[in-house]
Amino acid sequence: MKKVISFFFMYFLMSLNAQSQEAIKKTMPGVKIYFSDKPFDNSNTGIKTSFSSADFIYGRIELDNKTLQEAFGLPKDGESPMYNKVDCYLRYQVTVYKDGEQNGQPNFWDFLYVWGKEKNSTSFNFDILPEPAKAKSMLCGTENFSSNIASGPLYHIISEERFPTNGVYNIRVKLFYQPVNAWGKLEEEEKWPVAEEEFAFNFEAKDIAKLKSNGDAAGELVMENAYKLDKMPDWFYKAGNANDPKVTTAVIAAILKRDIPTKSVIKFVVSEFTGPTWLVEKDQYGLILQRTFMPTINIAYKRDGKCYVGTVRLWEPYEGYGKYGKLMVGSESSSRRSDYWLDCILVK
Repeated sequence: MKKVISFFFMYFLMSLNAQSQEAIKKTMPGVKIYFSDKPFDNSNTGIKTSFSSADFIYGRIELDNKTLQEAFGLPKDGESPMYNKVDCYLRYQVTVYKDGEQNGQPNFWDFLYVWGKEKNSTSFNFDILPEPAKAKSMLCGTENFSSNIASGPLYHIISEERFPTNGVYNIRVKLFYQPVNAWGKLEEEEKWPVAEEEFAFNFEAKDIAKLKSNGDAAGELVMENAYKLDKMPDWFYKAGNANDPKVTTAVIAAILKRDIPTKSVIKFVVSEFTGPTWLVEKDQYGLILQRTFMPTINIAYKRDGKCYVGTVRLWEPYEGYGKYGKLMVGSESSSRRSDYWLDCILVK
């Protein structure tokens, strides 16, 4: 009887391991993910397959002569959910396994920011457990990055549930994209482009405090590192043609000075747009909230000695009885996430 129980137990473990390996086999043909304890540059030099919890960890995907956009089916310029319509995202999940069994859930924030210029590259470097001062990858819980930004995903899942004891765990790294069909609905999971790979992670509880502090520091620094521009973005200069006497250049300048006094606006431009210039916005009950000036106002401004590029929206709050209040700054991009920043000499 013991032999029978032993046989089924071994079969069960083998099945779990087979399932783990099967998931890895779903990686797109020709695509490889590499790992290192140092940030990658333009090659996969310095790759490793095992790490300790005292190491920093980085990833790199190479796409067999396909661009990131081609391999994952990323949106073309103008079709992205990002507010500049160029940058996009990959889904990025890191999951912990022990003896073939999954420990806890993967990282919750799994939208990984991809810059527009990176879409045409045949490789892509990303952070897993980065040194705080070198953290670059941005993770968010929303596809348009309209909420807070986080750093390396392995920092997020350091918990007793996932690492109950010291020992060697398998860390699975998964990059994927969820395409939609012609009707705008998600394709079946079998059609998602996926890249996966694993590495060994020797966890020791003595490293927990350092992991926690590094995670906090990386999270604070990642936006600073990731949002720096080396030139003014092209979209800033794509001006619209809103010929409305109520919203002249002088009117906009006065509103910006009055409503965002902490930002010293250097220049602004009304962005290009299509559709009506004004839109009456209502709540879920059909009650009028405001009348919004639909073109976005792109602004370059200085604050605390640094220069930034962002956007604002203007609207008139509804006062009742068919009347609207004065035109004002209704929303700012910096209230949702950090604005792009650059050296002030580059603001032209």
